[in-house]
Amino acid sequence: MNYKLSDIIDIEKTYTLLNSFYTLTGFTTAILDIDGNLIYTKDKEILGAGWQKICLNFHRKHPETNKKCIESDTTLSTIMGVGKNYACYKCHQGMIDAAVPIIIKGKHFGNLFAGQFLFEAPNIDFFIQQANKYGFDEKEYIEALLEVPIFSEEKVKLAMNFLSSLAEYIGESGIKQLDLLEKNREYKILNDNYLSQNEEYISLNEEYLAQNDDLKKAIDKIELSEKKYSQLFRKMTNGFALHKIILDKKGKPLDYVFLEVNSAYEQLTGLKIENIIGKTVRQIIPEIEQFWIDTYGQVALTGENISFEQYSKPLNSFFSIVAYSPERFKFCVIVENITERKQLELEVAAQNEELSSTNEEVHAANEQLFVTNKELEHSIRKLEESECKYKGLLERLPNIVMLLNLKGNIVYVSSSIKPILGFEQSEIIGKKINVLISKKEDIKLFRNIIKNASNGFPLETINIYQSKKDGSEILVELIFIPIFENNKINGVQVIATDITEKLKIEKLEREKIMLDNIAKSKQQFLANMSHEIRTPMTGILGITEILKQTTKLDEQQNFYTDIILSSSESLLNILNDILDLSKIEANKMELQPLWFDFTKNINTIKNLFSALTTKKGIYFDVQIASNFPSKIFADKNRLNQIITNFVSNAVKFTEKGTVKLCVDILDNKNSGVLNKSNLVNIIVKVIDTGIGISESFQEKIFESFTQADISKTKTFEGTGLGLTISKKFIELMGGEIGLKSKLGNGSEFWFSFCVPFEYEEFNINTEEQIEQKIQFGFNVLYAEDKLTNQMVVELMLKNLGCSVDIANNGLQAVEMALKKKYDIIFLDIMMPIMDGVEAFKELQKKIKKEEMPYIICITAGTMEGSAEYYIQLGMDDYLSKPFKINDIIKKITPLIYRQKNQHID
Repeated sequence: MNYKLSDIIDIEKTYTLLNSFYTLTGFTTAILDIDGNLIYTKDKEILGAGWQKICLNFHRKHPETNKKCIESDTTLSTIMGVGKNYACYKCHQGMIDAAVPIIIKGKHFGNLFAGQFLFEAPNIDFFIQQANKYGFDEKEYIEALLEVPIFSEEKVKLAMNFLSSLAEYIGESGIKQLDLLEKNREYKILNDNYLSQNEEYISLNEEYLAQNDDLKKAIDKIELSEKKYSQLFRKMTNGFALHKIILDKKGKPLDYVFLEVNSAYEQLTGLKIENIIGKTVRQIIPEIEQFWIDTYGQVALTGENISFEQYSKPLNSFFSIVAYSPERFKFCVIVENITERKQLELEVAAQNEELSSTNEEVHAANEQLFVTNKELEHSIRKLEESECKYKGLLERLPNIVMLLNLKGNIVYVSSSIKPILGFEQSEIIGKKINVLISKKEDIKLFRNIIKNASNGFPLETINIYQSKKDGSEILVELIFIPIFENNKINGVQVIATDITEKLKIEKLEREKIMLDNIAKSKQQFLANMSHEIRTPMTGILGITEILKQTTKLDEQQNFYTDIILSSSESLLNILNDILDLSKIEANKMELQPLWFDFTKNINTIKNLFSALTTKKGIYFDVQIASNFPSKIFADKNRLNQIITNFVSNAVKFTEKGTVKLCVDILDNKNSGVLNKSNLVNIIVKVIDTGIGISESFQEKIFESFTQADISKTKTFEGTGLGLTISKKFIELMGGEIGLKSKLGNGSEFWFSFCVPFEYEEFNINTEEQIEQKIQFGFNVLYAEDKLTNQMVVELMLKNLGCSVDIANNGLQAVEMALKKKYDIIFLDIMMPIMDGVEAFKELQKKIKKEEMPYIICITAGTMEGSAEYYIQLGMDDYLSKPFKINDIIKKITPLIYRQKNQHID
C-alpha cells in the first residue's frame, strides 16, 4: 500500500515537540509532505510553530509576494533529498529558510522546514522599499521585520543538526509505524481465518486474556503516573550541550569539557552556565559515573550517533537522549522528553480477544501470548524505573516545580523550594496555594488560572513578587502547564523561576546601550566641530603666513600678525586637547611607537622654551643621564606633548627662579651601559620654583578642566585639560605619573615609563635640510569647497612654483583629472556632491596605477578618521587642517625622489 507522511507520523506529539523547540530556540518550523502540502493537526493548526508575522500578515497575503514565497519553497524543496543533511536558502523576500529531508526506509516522504530568520541585521532601506512597492503599512511592516530573529551561522548549524536528528527520529518512528500497519493488516487476515477454526482452547485463551487484563491495568496505572512526571519533565528538561572529550595517554576517554550549553540545559542540570563553560565534568561533578564518559567518548571518537529510548503509553511516543559528534573529539547531547505508547505489543494483546483456531495454530498463538506477557512484564519494570528516574530528575531541577489539583491544593513541590524560598517540602505539600501566595490579587489570579485550566482555556505566563520565608521578596516567572489524564485536564503544573537578577542585568544592558548612544552623539558632534573650526583656521593661518612672507610690513603690522598667529595657535591647541580627551574617553586613542633619538627631542624642547624663559628671566636647565640610550621605541609625538605640557605649566606658573627638566633611568647607578635588548625604565621630572599647589588641590589636579589658579580673576589661561590628557597617555603607555608640591614653594611633576632601547648609531635626515634645498614645479589640482581656503592654498602652492587648478567638489575633481594630467591632487575629505574618499575610488577605477597622480587627502582633524585609514585605502599621504606652507613642503617633497627629478641649489 502507498502511505502518506500524515499516515505515518504522530502528528499531535510532533506538534508539541516543534512548539517546545520553538519556545526554547526561537526557530520557526513546519512539516510538508513530498507533494509540498502542509500537514495540519486535528485542530486545523499548521504542523509547526512560530511562523513570523512578516510572512503570515504580509508576504503570504499579497499575490505577488505570495507567488515569490511559493517559488522559494519549491526551490528549497527541490534541492533536498536522500544523502543531504540539510539546505539553507535566502528567499525572494530577504528571509532565510532551511530544510531537512524526512527519509523512511530510503524513501523521501517530506521535509522538515525551519525558516524566517536572518544571519545579520536587516537592511531597513530595502524593506522600506518593499513596503512602498507592495503597499504595506510601513510602520507595521518594519515592526514585523524587527520581530524576525537573528541567528549566527554556528547556532543555525547546531539547530539544523538537531533537526536532522529529529528528522532521522521521525524516519525511524515511521519505520516502526509502517511495520505496525503492515503487521496489523497481516493480523487482520490471520484473524479472519482464525474465526472459522476450532474453539478447543478458548478456556486457555481466556486465562491468558485475564492475565493480560491484569497486566494492562497495571500498565495503565503506572503509565498514568509515569506520564504525569514525564510530561512535566519534558516541559522543563529539553536541553543542548556541546562538549570536547579529554583522552588519557593511551587514548581512552578520561574527562570532557563544557564548551556551550543552552538555558534549558541549565534548568535541567542545575548547573549555571557561567560556572561550567570551559570546565571539565569531573571538576563540576566529581562523582560522575565512568559510564557517561565512556559512552560520550565513543560518540566523539567514532562519530556514531547514540540514543537511549524508553517506551510508554499507547501514543507512539518515547523518551529519548541523543548524542552525536559534529566533529572529531567533540560531541553534542540533545535531551528531549517525549512519551510514546509502544503500539505493536498492545495491538498483539488486543488481537488475542478474537483468536479462535485449530489445535496447532492455537497452541502456537498461546506460545506467542506467553512471550507477549513476558514482554509486558518487562515493560512494567521499565516504566517503574522510568517513573523513579523522572522523579529524581525533577528533584535536581533549579526551578521550583509544583503540581496543583483543580481545587488549588499543592499535591507536589520539588525540593528546590528550600534554597529559593526557604520552605521545607513538608510545609507546603497538601496545603492550599495560599500558604505561599499572600497578596489577595495574586491569590485571585491563581484561582482564575486554575478555573481557566478546568474549562480548557489556554494558560498564560505571569511575573509576580513572591515572599520568601524570611520576609524578603524576589521576582519570579510562573509558567502554567495543564496536566492531562485520560484526555481530561485534572490539574496544573507550575514552574517558578527566580528572574530578579535577570531583570537587573537587562536594565544594566539598556543603560549601557543608552550611554553608548550618548557617546556616539558626542563623538559625531566633536567631529563636526573639528571640521567647522579647522577649515577656516587653514585660511587664517595660511593667509597670515603669506602676508608676513610676501608683504613688507612695518613693526606694528608685524606685531598684529604675530597676535593673529599666536591666537590661532592657542585656539588650535585648545581644540586638540578636547579632541585628544574625547578619543581617549571613547577608547579610540592608539599609540604610534617608533625608534627615535629621545635626547635630541629633549634638546628640541629646550630650544622651544629658551626664548620665553629668557624673556621672563627664568633659568631653564636640562639634565640628561650620561648613559642614556641612543634611541628608544615609543610614541614620539605623545611624549613630546606630555613633556611640553609639563614645561609649559612650569614656565607659566613661575615668575622667577628656575625650571629644571631632568631625564634619568630608574635604578641608574652609573655602572656603565645597559644590556642590549633590555627594557629601560625612564623617569622624566620637571621641577620649578613657582607658586606651588595646595595639598587639597593636588588630589584633583589631574581631573578634566582643572587649573591650579581658580580665583575669579583667572590669572592664567588654558583649558585645564593638559594634565588630564598627559595622565591618560602615560596610562596608555603602562607608566605612572605624580607630583610633589607645597603651596608657595614650587612643584615637581614626574612620570615614568618602560620601553625597549638600543645603543646603535643611526642618522636622521632633517626635514629642514630638504625644505631649504628643494624647488618645485608641479601641476597641482586642489579640491576643496571653501573659497577662502582655495585662495590661500593656491597662493601657497604658487609661491612654491606650482601651477594650480581648483575643483569645488569631488565629482568636479574627477572630471578635471580625466581631462588633464596632474602631478599632485589634494582631496578634501568632506565635500558636497562627492567627498574625497569617493572621488579617490573613482580615480582608482578610471586611471591606470602607473599613471595615478600623487594623492594627498586633507582632513579637518583626527575625529573624522585616522590618517592611517586613508593611507590603507591607497592614498599617498595626508594633511591635517589647519596647515602651513612648511607642512605642504614636507608632504610633496617625497614626490621629488619618487620621480627622480630632484633639483638642488
